[in-house]
Amino acid sequence: MGQWWQNFIEGLTELPAYTWALLGLIVLAGIAFYLMSRSGKMGKGPLIGVLCVAVAAIVGVLILAIPAPEIEEGASTAASWLYTPLFWCIVVSVVGILALIALLRKQVWTTKLLATGAMCVALAFVLSCITVYRMPNGGSITPASMLPIILFAWIYGPVPGIAAGMMDGVIQLVQGVYVVHPFQFLLDYILPFAVLGVAGFFKKEKQLPLAVIVAVICRYIIHVLSGWLYFGTYAPEGMHPLLYSLGYNATYLGPELVICLVIVLIPAIRHAFQRIRKEALA
Repeated sequence: MGQWWQNFIEGLTELPAYTWALLGLIVLAGIAFYLMSRSGKMGKGPLIGVLCVAVAAIVGVLILAIPAPEIEEGASTAASWLYTPLFWCIVVSVVGILALIALLRKQVWTTKLLATGAMCVALAFVLSCITVYRMPNGGSITPASMLPIILFAWIYGPVPGIAAGMMDGVIQLVQGVYVVHPFQFLLDYILPFAVLGVAGFFKKEKQLPLAVIVAVICRYIIHVLSGWLYFGTYAPEGMHPLLYSLGYNATYLGPELVICLVIVLIPAIRHAFQRIRKEALA
């Protein structure tokens, strides 16, 4: 037991600086989120929510993108399991689940909210089945299939929006699934729709176009990360996988963003959405 503990401490001291920087960033973000929630500042606008999402995205990208050094045979216990992608996936998943549970406990789920969410998820699924153009390696242009989830989050807030987005992602699995890794499954089929709930941080009526832009950009970032990490082999010879993923995902999410923005910027439709929001929150 004493030798194991000594090897463990030695392994911890040999970890590179970026490992400690990532762990420290996660801890500081958690402390900041807790202090803001205790002080009642979480409801002062979308800025805090956007910052939290940005910190989480940066941590996730760094953890997954920075190549881990090779582990020599017989290395200490700490160096063995702290460098494994599975360990970091478990850490991120546990933190995310705990944060979601904490948020869900404070959410009041009314009958109107649940009924509206079910209708928005159903509408999003139907619209996703109407394909304007399908990309050869995944992804398609649809008639604003993301908009119902974004509108639902804009009306009821980020927590119901995230829940509705996750449900939308699960339902869309019936259209076909291509999985090469468990974390790739989350990046391609669950998280891209869940992050549409960030539109709920933009509560003002005039912020709906901005909510659409931020939500689609968040989905774009997740798809880019998945393409970079797991589908870099599809990149043309001589092209960096990250550049390929940036361009590929922009070819279908860009038009989707334009379609959603055009719809919400039409005066008659925008006024209709505002009236629906007032009636839903009455």
